[in-house]
Amino acid sequence: MKLSEKVWSSILWRIFYNALLSKLNKLKEETGYNIYEEKIIDKDKDEKEILKISINATAFMDDMTMISKNKIQLEKMIEICHQFFKINDIKANVSKYELIKINNTNEELFIEGKVIKKKIIAIIDSACNIFNWKKLNEKQIIAVWNIAIIPRIEYQLAAIVLKKSECNKLMTRLNMIIKKRASLARSTSNFVIYEKDILGAKHIYDLQMEMLCKNSLYQANGYDKLKLLFMIKMAQKQKNIWTSKCPGEINIENNRNNDFRCFKDIK
Repeated sequence: MKLSEKVWSSILWRIFYNALLSKLNKLKEETGYNIYEEKIIDKDKDEKEILKISINATAFMDDMTMISKNKIQLEKMIEICHQFFKINDIKANVSKYELIKINNTNEELFIEGKVIKKKIIAIIDSACNIFNWKKLNEKQIIAVWNIAIIPRIEYQLAAIVLKKSECNKLMTRLNMIIKKRASLARSTSNFVIYEKDILGAKHIYDLQMEMLCKNSLYQANGYDKLKLLFMIKMAQKQKNIWTSKCPGEINIENNRNNDFRCFKDIK
């Protein structure tokens, strides 16, 4: 990172922006996004735990994300930032500002991910075209798939969640190529391809479940704010499905709304 043609370390960035972040932190309840939930501890005794958090700004190095409940409060935080920049004789690159807004607060936001799915399909098709053209045996194909292709797909999966049937469909072409190179019958069970002690190809669904489980564990055991957000999300989901149990222990048919189905695999 450079400022005035000098390289700054991460600790210097922290010191430099600390005044601005401290000012914004004092206004977080007024300007930020407030999340509130009552967690029922004992229904008979009417015992409840109040879970509340306010967030208005997060920063890493010189990149900052501001979160607000409305346009007026967002403009107030931007004005504070511009005052800070003016005092320190620096300018923000306004052309890099990006605005993300959620209009309807009464309905859950779903990301269909059609563009991302197309990218994943393009990655797989490109790899399979190379596998068909190159004279590689099944072990070489699996090595390239696990080492080079899977990380690219993993990056895309950070934004969406695919159904198991969708993942199986994505793996179909690769399955046929591996079976052909290994001189296996087309009717051979795909278990042979994915079993780590046999061929050991990485399945997209297994990769996704690992990512979801890791993210859930990181959130549940993360720092204070992240852990509190996780607890609020759990309490909200318990209310939505009318249960006092862990949502992951309950069989929910709607896969799109089941955010906690990965807990079943953790157990």
